[in-house]
Amino acid sequence: MSGRLNEMKAVITGGSEGLGLAMAAAFVAEGAEVWLVARNQNTLAAVAEGLSANGGKVRFSAVDLLDPTAVNELGREIAEAWNQLDVLVNNAGMARFTKFSDVTAEEMQAQVQLNLLTPYLLTQCLLPLLMAAEGNVINISSTSAHRLIPGRPASVYAMTKGGLNSLTKALALELGPLGVRVNAIAPGTIKTPLITGSVFIVDGGLSTN
Repeated sequence: MSGRLNEMKAVITGGSEGLGLAMAAAFVAEGAEVWLVARNQNTLAAVAEGLSANGGKVRFSAVDLLDPTAVNELGREIAEAWNQLDVLVNNAGMARFTKFSDVTAEEMQAQVQLNLLTPYLLTQCLLPLLMAAEGNVINISSTSAHRLIPGRPASVYAMTKGGLNSLTKALALELGPLGVRVNAIAPGTIKTPLITGSVFIVDGGLSTN
């Protein structure tokens, strides 16, 4: 396949469904080689097979991105296979819309880890590859970082996405001179499994993409 991203390499976390899968399909359609990261091995294999059907180049790794050690191992795996990385999309995320007074430490830590610390660690691990390609980091933030919906408690989610925005600005300043661009995209509500699997009430459902 060939297109505007021909010969480029991209890593997309949360790439087996929803927004991540849509982005992966668009990258493959434009000729990029894509490395998908998500939790479920079987789902990833099926998605990779579908995206490869017309000649697309797709790799995948089933990884628990809540585990910092697993994130570091993923970075090493990618570095062993590729000598450069053109695009890193930090898309995997978690949202639980729980009333502030009921948020547990476990729930808070899980969202902080996946939504904020994992993008930090994975970008750090892959920085040499990004520098080699003068590549791009795209962090998937949320409008919840600056605009909340009445009746939907989102203290932790908003905190993590606001932190991701600040991290994006800091890395853009620090990594720009190294040739690496860092930007964030803040979508509004999109009908994905992350949204349809959540209930926007006090004991909202927990989902990851």
